[in-house]
Amino acid sequence: MKGDLTDPQREKRRSGILRVAVLSSTNSSFFPVSAIMLAVRSLGLVSSFGSLKTFQRPLLHLHRSFSSTQPSAELVKQLRQNTGASIGKCREALKETANDLEGAARWLRENGVQAVAAKSLRAAGEGLVACVCRLPSGGLEVFRSPKSKAESEGKTEGDGSSVQVPESAVLLEVNSETDFVAQNDLFKRFVRLTVDASARMSQHGGGQEGDGMLLSVADVEGTQLTEPVDASKVPSLQVGEALQQLSALVGEKLVIQRAGLLNSSARAFVSGYVHNEASPGVGRLGALVGLSAPDVGTLPEQIGLLNGFARALAMQAAATRPSFVTEASVPSSTMEAERQILKAAVLHEEAQSGRGGKSEEVVMKVVAGRLKKQMEDEVLELQEMLTWSRVVGEEEGKQLLQQAGKKEGGKLTVKAACEVISKAVGGPVRPSHLMIFGIGMRAPVISFESK
Repeated sequence: MKGDLTDPQREKRRSGILRVAVLSSTNSSFFPVSAIMLAVRSLGLVSSFGSLKTFQRPLLHLHRSFSSTQPSAELVKQLRQNTGASIGKCREALKETANDLEGAARWLRENGVQAVAAKSLRAAGEGLVACVCRLPSGGLEVFRSPKSKAESEGKTEGDGSSVQVPESAVLLEVNSETDFVAQNDLFKRFVRLTVDASARMSQHGGGQEGDGMLLSVADVEGTQLTEPVDASKVPSLQVGEALQQLSALVGEKLVIQRAGLLNSSARAFVSGYVHNEASPGVGRLGALVGLSAPDVGTLPEQIGLLNGFARALAMQAAATRPSFVTEASVPSSTMEAERQILKAAVLHEEAQSGRGGKSEEVVMKVVAGRLKKQMEDEVLELQEMLTWSRVVGEEEGKQLLQQAGKKEGGKLTVKAACEVISKAVGGPVRPSHLMIFGIGMRAPVISFESK
C-alpha cells in the first residue's frame, strides 16, 4: 500500500522513538508520557491515539511518581549532617521543599524534629585554628588557659605587676583534607607563623578600635613570614607561596579559610582561648571575646580582673559556642523567624496529639517560653557563667559576690557576673564582640553588639 514503510524504515522509527523516550526519562523532574505513548503506537501495540486511553491511567500514575523531584542520596546525606535528623525524615523534608536544604531544615523544625539545632550544623574538613594577641610593646603572645590564681588575676611571675593589655587579637583557620596532615609538624608551624604574620599585618591598617572584622584572605596570603616554615622544603617567606609549597609537599589541598581581628582600646579589652591545643596557641577551635569596660587607667588590680574576666568569657564561648554575644546583637528578623518556627512546631505537636483547641494566647505563651530557653543557650550574656572560678580566687570571688549582693552558690549568669565585675571596677562591663572559628563548624560565629 502507498505510504507503507519498509521493515528497515519501521525498525529505524521504532528505535528512534524509544531512544527519545529513554533519554528523556533520565530527567527526574519530567517523565515523557507523550513520548512513551507515541512509542507504544509506533510499535503496533495500538492502531490509533484513540486506543491509547487504555494506557493513560498507568502512564499518568508513573508520570506523577517521576515528576515529583526525587532527592539524591548526596542531598539526603548533607541534610542529615546539617541537622542530625533521620534519613527518612531528611528524605521527606527534601521532597516537601523541592530539594531546598535550608527550607528542608526549617520544615524539620516546624514538624517537631527536635534533633535539628544550629549547633549540629557541621561540614566536612580538617585543619587547625590559631589565636594570638599583639601587645603594646609590639610583641606577640598566645592565649593560654590560666593555670594558677596569679595567672587568673593577670599577674606575671616577676614583680607582680599587671600584664600588658592586648592591643588586638587575631583568629585564623587553615583547612586541610585530612586529620593526618593537620597533625603534621610542618603544618602546625605554618599555621602558627601565619597567625603571627596576620597579627603584625593588622597593626598597619584595617579595623577600628573596639570593632571586630574579618581580614581579607588575599591580604593574609600576601603577608610575609618572619622565618620560613622549613628552609629546604618550604623556603618561601610569602604566606601564599609557602602554602602552595606545603600543599605540594604533603599532597593535599590546603586553604586559608578565614581570619578575624578584634582590636582593643582604653575602654575595650580583648582576649581569646584555643581548645584542644596541638601546639601553643594552635588547636581545633578558638574564640575571641571583646569586653566593653570603663577606662581603668593603669590600675593593676582592675586591669588584671578585666583581663581575667575577658579570658574566662573566651573559654566559656569555646565551650558552649553561642551564636550571639548579647540580646541586643540578635537581629529582630532572626527573633521573628525563630518565633514563627516555634509556633509552627507547637501547632504541629497539638495536631499530632489530637488535643488541639489551644487559644492563640496560650500558644504564644508556650512559644515565648521556648524562645527564652533557646536564647539562654544561644546568647553568651544569658548563659550560666561556667568559668567564674577562672576569674578570681575562691575567697575573692565570694567577696565580690557579696559586694554585688549576689547569693553565693546560686545560678550566676554571664550578665550577672558582668554586674559583679562592674561594681568591682567602678563602671559598666559587658561582652560586646564574639568570634568563634572551629574545625567541623559549618560557619564561623561572628557577633557584634550594635552601637
